[in-house]
Amino acid sequence: MQIHWIVFLSDTNITRLVMLQNLLEEHDIPVQILNKTDSVYPTLGESELYIDESRLSEAMELMKSNPESNESDFSDN
Repeated sequence: MQIHWIVFLSDTNITRLVMLQNLLEEHDIPVQILNKTDSVYPTLGESELYIDESRLSEAMELMKSNPESNESDFSDN
């Protein structure tokens, strides 16, 4: 089965995305992070967390049910 990747979240803080990546991977949801921050000026640019489109609702539920991944900590994509 082919995975159709979609942007789930984007954030300037890649650490938060990695924490969410770990949570999603614990529940067997395929995740990829694309780091778009500037290598010279790391405060410029955002990183994006991609998930399989077919697992979107499951990922949203996990994020809502996990107190450590507060949605207000993330910027809108």
